[in-house]
Amino acid sequence: NNIIAHTKSDLVRFCKKIQGVVLNCASYHEILSSSDCVVIARVDFKFPEFVQQNYVTVEKDASGAWRISQISRFNL
Repeated sequence: NNIIAHTKSDLVRFCKKIQGVVLNCASYHEILSSSDCVVIARVDFKFPEFVQQNYVTVEKDASGAWRISQISRFNL
């Protein structure tokens, strides 16, 4: 029932903090849509008690580098 928004810097800080941590989950990904400048993927992390489902949007910037522009995360 709650929506929690994280900024890019929040996510980067969190990922740096858990660097080297091994999670007790299996991962699966699927490319849902792609073009020359945008890719949308679904990434699932299957833990013993729940599944974390992530929808990731990656966009090509003006310099041609690919950057994550949005992540939507759901715990099922």
